[in-house]
Amino acid sequence: MEKILVVIDPLHSNKNLLDFALFIAQQTRVTITALFMETAFSGNLMERDLHGFPVAFAENKTAKNRLAIKAEMEETLAVFGRKCLDRSIPFVVHRDYGLPVDDIIAESRFADLMLIDAGVEFEKKSKQAPTGLVREILRKSECPVILSPTSVADIHEIIFCYDESPNAMHAIRQFTSLFPRFKDKKLVILEVTKDGKADRQAEKRLNEWVGNHYAHFQHVIRSGMVRQILFDSMFRKENIFIVMGSFGRSALSGFLKKATAEPLIKITTQPVFIAHT
Repeated sequence: MEKILVVIDPLHSNKNLLDFALFIAQQTRVTITALFMETAFSGNLMERDLHGFPVAFAENKTAKNRLAIKAEMEETLAVFGRKCLDRSIPFVVHRDYGLPVDDIIAESRFADLMLIDAGVEFEKKSKQAPTGLVREILRKSECPVILSPTSVADIHEIIFCYDESPNAMHAIRQFTSLFPRFKDKKLVILEVTKDGKADRQAEKRLNEWVGNHYAHFQHVIRSGMVRQILFDSMFRKENIFIVMGSFGRSALSGFLKKATAEPLIKITTQPVFIAHT
């Protein structure tokens, strides 16, 4: 891995997102590309009528708002740069003024990994996480995505959510390829089946593959309601990294369909890695 893309709202900068990006960069020794979505800048300066169309407002008020907001954005940019320099992490800044989803997806095509805050929203504020913007990015991203945690100190355990689907295995391979330094971490493969039993031949192949990449792992197979088992296994845990195979693509993975993955994302405070084919 050589390039991490970090999506930043310069007016509502998330300290935890920046800190986690720095943590990942230190673990992998890669360059951070910060995408400063200055769409947020224009959105905060634009007043709209009842139909949503832009309207003019007093020049003095506009000038004051523009100066204040611009200063706040430049401070966010400066803080990011100082943090990278303090840790000797190479970084690049892309200042973007276009349509958020389109430009983020375009950037993802040339990134190895994307980090984003699950609660980010540029045009209207939302109390829901992941927001509509983030859900769309998760569906369209052309590289794996990590939803940033509320805090990070270290990673002590990795949990692979596995359902025998191509998406799940693809996510495991992607994660393993991107984070070879985690090979000595505690690893749990969490598999949920109807009867608590797995295809023995498939289980053998999976364990053989994982054993070639990780020093220690445990393959846990359970039966029951998928969401409940996920919650029981991850809720209130700290310093874990959750790996999931898809988002909103139920054709290949009923286990990780939106109805399952989204509630988990809402309750966990840990980083969630999502990849799909």
